[in-house]
Amino acid sequence: MAERLNTAVPVAGVHIAARRHGTLRRLLSDPENPWWERFLTEHGPDSRKKLQGWKSPIGAWLALTLSERVYPGAAAYLLLRKRRVAEWAERAIANGVTQVVCVGIGLDPLSIRIAQAHPGVKCFDVDLQEVIECRTRAIVSSGERLERLALGMVDLTQEPLDRALKRIHGFASNRRTLFILEGLLMYLPAEAAERVLSSLKRCGAAESEAIFTVIDAALLADPKSGISRSARLVAATGNSYRSSYSRDALDTLARQLSWRDLDMIDGAGLAERYLPELGVRCGVALGEILVHTTIR
Repeated sequence: MAERLNTAVPVAGVHIAARRHGTLRRLLSDPENPWWERFLTEHGPDSRKKLQGWKSPIGAWLALTLSERVYPGAAAYLLLRKRRVAEWAERAIANGVTQVVCVGIGLDPLSIRIAQAHPGVKCFDVDLQEVIECRTRAIVSSGERLERLALGMVDLTQEPLDRALKRIHGFASNRRTLFILEGLLMYLPAEAAERVLSSLKRCGAAESEAIFTVIDAALLADPKSGISRSARLVAATGNSYRSSYSRDALDTLARQLSWRDLDMIDGAGLAERYLPELGVRCGVALGEILVHTTIR
């Protein structure tokens, strides 16, 4: 999971820079959320320096222009993905979910947003030690009391998720739970990713739900695709994408794990779903599949 530390900061950077971009700002589901900046500030000196650049008009333009050249439509996809995840989370809570577990949360503030908005919901952030320590510092520095948020450390290459959750005070495996694993599974070997997904039924009551992202195996295999170019860039840094799935493989996995109401959407689907209503015209990258399912 160590590779995720290299992606958490750029993801936060897209959200900060998008505030200065006329088109992308309209894709943000929560444009004024202060926690992206708070987490970057606590992440370290290099992140603080990058934050100042992303907050300036020129720095934001440079960052987004570079992103567009490297992987066209990636920033728009990321923002629309976040929008869809937030909507699915709200729907799950409306349908009776009382726990939200964000696994591999990085610097994303979604759990805090949910904990503050829903008094009857308890949230849990689970990630590597460095990430959890960063989030803890930011929460302490903010002075805000987040009584319905608990944090726990886990390395999913070393420990099963269900065992890690048992260590976190307040977590109850007999409650309906929403598990969010966004931008995580591609950094785990295929067998480890499937272990995590299969463990979810042991972590929550019947009718729990899961949201996760995977790399589209078909596009990853195409050397001309954006995700394939991204994979080569990631590999050049000494890291790698370690797992991917086809839609057929996800269907098969859903049957094996007795999931139901499997819903899959990619960048094209997100563009069709949101761009017309937001009045935005822009490219949205393909390369990932965003999945929602109910765990029996």
